[in-house]
Amino acid sequence: MTTRTTTAVALGVFAALAATSHAVTVITTVGSGTGYDDTTPAFLSTDVAKTSDVDGDNAYGTAGRFMFGRSGGGSANGQPFSTHINVLPSWVTSATPGDNFNNVAYGYTYTVIDHPALPPGPGVANWASRSGIATATNGGSAGAWRSVVHFTIGAGTPQNFRLGVMAGNEHTDDGRWDPTGIRLTGPNSSMATVTSLPVVDPGLGWVFFDVDTGGATGGTFAIFEQQRTTPQGGSIGGFTFDVAADPIPEPITMLAVGMGVAGLGGYVRKRRRC
Repeated sequence: MTTRTTTAVALGVFAALAATSHAVTVITTVGSGTGYDDTTPAFLSTDVAKTSDVDGDNAYGTAGRFMFGRSGGGSANGQPFSTHINVLPSWVTSATPGDNFNNVAYGYTYTVIDHPALPPGPGVANWASRSGIATATNGGSAGAWRSVVHFTIGAGTPQNFRLGVMAGNEHTDDGRWDPTGIRLTGPNSSMATVTSLPVVDPGLGWVFFDVDTGGATGGTFAIFEQQRTTPQGGSIGGFTFDVAADPIPEPITMLAVGMGVAGLGGYVRKRRRC
């Protein structure tokens, strides 16, 4: 085989590996073994410690956030999906009700959290109207998965980001907020599920997922909660986005880079002798 042919094969292998090494969206849970972490309502306050901060500013939702709550008027329950604070990243093109979304509920006992419309900083002011929850449709057998929210990514999406899901802000101890699992699915990906969540009453729980899009700039993700034994479906208070650093290239990818560089060097030396 000639040097030129060998180089072409090496470059072809490199190109194929580079194109397929991140061909699917990979979602992993973050936290103490099960993906569960943190209990802070001061999610935007940089002077409150964050154990799952990924971008170094000690806040959740720096890249964007979507939080449910009563915007004024109406009853405590049964409000539409549009009852929220939406400060989504530019690369999240939409957030829509999941297949099993029921309504947005609000109660005076729900957790007071940082105002989601304010930027991260020291001592962010509280959200006076209190947080709300997006509930899944009741019904179905215990253990059934119910999708509450969908969101779609578009151009400019970073390859890696961390998604935080807020739950537990309704302060109930009957298990509605503490499902057997919380799940995130993405385009062309397997499901990432959080299990064995601890009960915090009263409390606020965060679940985090690290997402590697594989370079995709389109597709829809879904946030699920599992149906409890209680009559009510699952619920979430909102979700946040933080941009993570790119991961270290996989060893096989680095090997392919080395093959490509070596092949190019041999080809250049061959050309100079010609």
